Amino acid sequence: MSARASFEAKVAWGAICGALLALGCQTAPQPRPDLLKKGAPEAPAVSKPAATHEPDAPGASLAESPAAASADPAKAAEEIRQAFAAGVKAYEAGDLDAAQKAFSEAAARQPDDAAARFDLGLIAEKRGDAASARAAYQAALSKDPAHLPSLLNLGRLLGIGGDLQGAIALYEAALRQPALEHQTELLDNLAAAYRLAKQFPKAEAAARKALARAKDPSAAYENLSLVYYDQGDYRRARLLALEALKTSDKDPALYNNLGLTCLELGDREGALAAFQKAVELDPGFAPGHHNLGAIALGARDYAGAQRAFEKAVALDPGDLDAQKDLAFALDGLKGRDPAKALEAGRAFEKVLASRPGDADALCGAGWAYAVDKGGWDRAVELLGKCKELPGTAARDRQAIEVKLQTIAAMRQAASAPEPQEDGDAPKDGAGAPPPPAAPEGTAPSPGAAAAPAAPTAAAADPSEKGQPGGQPAAPP
Repeated sequence: MSARASFEAKVAWGAICGALLALGCQTAPQPRPDLLKKGAPEAPAVSKPAATHEPDAPGASLAESPAAASADPAKAAEEIRQAFAAGVKAYEAGDLDAAQKAFSEAAARQPDDAAARFDLGLIAEKRGDAASARAAYQAALSKDPAHLPSLLNLGRLLGIGGDLQGAIALYEAALRQPALEHQTELLDNLAAAYRLAKQFPKAEAAARKALARAKDPSAAYENLSLVYYDQGDYRRARLLALEALKTSDKDPALYNNLGLTCLELGDREGALAAFQKAVELDPGFAPGHHNLGAIALGARDYAGAQRAFEKAVALDPGDLDAQKDLAFALDGLKGRDPAKALEAGRAFEKVLASRPGDADALCGAGWAYAVDKGGWDRAVELLGKCKELPGTAARDRQAIEVKLQTIAAMRQAASAPEPQEDGDAPKDGAGAPPPPAAPEGTAPSPGAAAAPAAPTAAAADPSEKGQPGGQPAAPP
């Protein structure tokens, strides 16, 4: 049924990690709720006209569904099977409209079935519509409370949305169901949610319980590795990541996690190799592209960072952290191409549309728009708001004031009458001193749209960065 596709990454190169400790890099790891799994489109065995169904084909049986009650149950069953097959094929081909149409048809034909509603949730999630995805997964669970893929994905979305306690409660309740009490995938996700909530003893206990039960222990080893990672024990985290790789060396998430551990141990080259391996194994692995972009941004390779972040955003439109880092990369290119400044401003505003209180995005947008007269109106509004933020330092408030005065003076100069011919009296404003220039490097700390002062490659969650941009996506 649903394929496990962990959001993080895993790697098998322990020798690399220990090699370049002298490189050292600034790091500020933050939790990111991405270990929790996504499912693949589900095509249950609806062609069996039996009153029972397989565990991975939940929902109403054909004998119970309106479609099966028609004059020709065999024909109805075949039509439902074809609808699912068409939906899965369209989903895998990236044709989400066709997939949605097919799964909606299947849901209409089987109103009590969970599978089609789960698949509609996947499509909504792929489109970045988290609210619709949650509603679809909840609809699936209303049909079958033990529908494992819907439980996994709903908990994942709750975690991403910041409701870790909701995710924990969902998984704990699911594990109390007799049909699910031995499901190691639920234990894996529960361990991840405990870890992200900083309930480390509970996270370790859940991961060790999963380790004792699982046929494939890679996820349990991964969770244990990340529990130690979050507590700063990077050497033990690396050892456990390598144990995970012994059982699953084709999982990009393990390579990603080991890359982050390499960064913490000062091995930028090893981290880069690990992230590259992650996207080599799975070109659709968004966190790997995000982290490659973060390393490029830290090295001031803004063009490379832009390419990597654009891939990450295309693969995961709901990742606002990747969207914000893309904005910082575009802002870094404005010196070569002033048009990039307006692009950066628009990219920052995409973040603000979903996260209005993001200081980095607010201030970054203001400074980006200030570069080009086409963005001055927005710059004045946004920099004014940035100036009033509690976290804006006095030095940065002064820099904003200088910039606002500069914009006002340049507008005044642009609207001044043309000068008279020689010998005529100067018109009003002629001979006025040039507008004051904004001091270099005055972008404010909360949301400064400039690159870090020195190249960094921090193993951090871009959702809670202390510095704008340049930080790899943290492990789930």
